[in-house]
Amino acid sequence: MPRTNYRSQTTFTVPSQGSVSLPPLRTPSPNHEVYITFPISSKIATGLHWHETHTEYLQIIQGVALVTLGESTERYTAKSGVITIPRYTVHDYRRADSAASKAKTEAGEEGDGDGRDVDLIIKEWTDHADGEKAIFFRNVVGLILDRDPAAGTLQNLRTVWNLFVVFWEWDNFPRFVKMPRLWGLGNSVERRVTWAILGMAALIGRWVGVRGAYEEYGTKEDLRP
Repeated sequence: MPRTNYRSQTTFTVPSQGSVSLPPLRTPSPNHEVYITFPISSKIATGLHWHETHTEYLQIIQGVALVTLGESTERYTAKSGVITIPRYTVHDYRRADSAASKAKTEAGEEGDGDGRDVDLIIKEWTDHADGEKAIFFRNVVGLILDRDPAAGTLQNLRTVWNLFVVFWEWDNFPRFVKMPRLWGLGNSVERRVTWAILGMAALIGRWVGVRGAYEEYGTKEDLRP
């Protein structure tokens, strides 16, 4: 798949889904903050996932977010302050009005204050503040933007495969299955399934040139002083 050189770009927009604003390559902000925008009517969600080497922080700048942390799902606004997501905590976030039924259950409201009239803007950063989050987004969004809209099934599957390799490389582990909570075994099974899928994608990818980062988007070399 031909790749566009996005190295000088700092704002990326996926039509009808959202946008992400990132620090410039090689001159990142001290906290390596990224800003994610979910436009009005966007139904996109991050999907349930966890991180193993980073504690993640979210702060709502504008709008209302529906955030899942472990088994709890609640609404958050700018008044909620910083949301801390410890390592290995399964989480997801989206616009509150994109999941109206769940939002009503958590907030006890009938649509009031769900932020439906404004874009949802979320600031995100991590500890360690190592810049990897921005490189992750650069490669994920770069692959999505460079995907051929007319691509067939095989090419789309290759894009998904490449995204799995990016996830593996940059500490982003999707939850592919939900298991019953049996004495802590459910979490263990979920993690092993994800490790197996992403690990195999990365292993095979090494043989055929499917990588977790590309020069056109940004690599670990860009994190070095």
